[in-house]
Amino acid sequence: PSLEYGTHLLTNLNETNKEIHQQLQNSIEETTKLTFTLPQYPPAVRNRYRTSISKTKSDKVL
Repeated sequence: PSLEYGTHLLTNLNETNKEIHQQLQNSIEETTKLTFTLPQYPPAVRNRYRTSISKTKSDKVL
């Protein structure tokens, strides 16, 4: 009986592993889609944001 039970456990574990792998794969695909559909801000906006951050940092130093 213990051998049967062990085999049963391994089979269940294998099935669960397959499911987790599939879910992970789906998540990776979703994340990739989202990453590529995020709005790309024009350089001017990015630079303005970066400038405001560095100003804030230098203000704190003073």
